[in-house]
Order: sequence, then C-alpha cells, then structure tokens
Amino acid sequence: LTKVNLKNSSLSQSVLVDAKLEYANMVSSKLVNTYFTDANLNGADLSFAILSNSNFIFANLRNVNLSNANLEGAILNEANMEFANLYKSKLRNAKFINTNLSSTMLEDSDFSYTDLTDSNFYKASMRYANFSNAVIKNTNFKYANIIGVNFKGTILEGIDTKNITE
Repeated sequence: LTKVNLKNSSLSQSVLVDAKLEYANMVSSKLVNTYFTDANLNGADLSFAILSNSNFIFANLRNVNLSNANLEGAILNEANMEFANLYKSKLRNAKFINTNLSSTMLEDSDFSYTDLTDSNFYKASMRYANFSNAVIKNTNFKYANIIGVNFKGTILEGIDTKNITE
C-alpha cells in the first residue's frame, strides 16, 4: 500500500497491523480506534486526521506529517517518530512510553495528561506546547527547544536537559 491515496477516508476500527503504508496520503481521514501496531508509515501524511484511541505500538512513524491531527488517547509506546511533524496536534491522554520523538516538530501541540516516560525528545522543537499534568520520567530533552512550554502540574523526574533552549 506504499503511496496509497486514502485522503478523506473513513477506516475507523480497522486492523492495519504490520501494514506497509509508506508515503500514504491519509489527510483528513477518520481512523478512530485503528490498530497500526508494527505498521510502517514512514513519510505518510496524516495531517488533520482523526486518530483518537488508535494503537501505534512499535510503529515506524518517521517523517510522518501529523500536523493538526487528533491523537487523543492514542498509544504510541515504542514507536519511532523521529523527524515527525506534530504541529498543533491534540495528544491529550496519549501514551508515549519509550518513544523516539527526536528532532520532531511539536510546537503548539497539546500533550496534557500524557505519559511520556522513557521517551526521547533530543533536538525536538516544542515551543508553546502544553505538557500540563503530564508524566515525564527518565526522558531526554537534550538540545530541545522548550520556549513557552507549559509544564504546570507535570511530574518531572530524571530529565536530561543538557543544552536545552528555554
């Protein structure tokens, strides 16, 4: 399904486990409660998609465009999201345990009430993101840009902040 065009599709509650969806166009698609476990979505465009309560455990989300997407309640544990674009995304109550978010665009995104334990934000751009009431433990923020980030009520433990921009 590489480069498949699924723009504006409704695929909620689908099982796309181990799917090969590199460079797929899923702009504005409805994918609520969808299973993407072990899926390869490298370079896919999921901007403006509704992905709430979906499962991306072990998924390859490298270079994925998730700008303005709704991922509320999604599970992204062990996912590779390096270089992903999550600009203005809704990620409230999501789980990012041991997730690679290095060099990601996270500006103006809502990570409130999210669990980010053991995740990697190396060189991430997080300007004005909302991390209120999140759990952030043993997480790497080396060289990250956190200007204007809201950490109100956030549990911060074991954070590596070497050369952080604030």
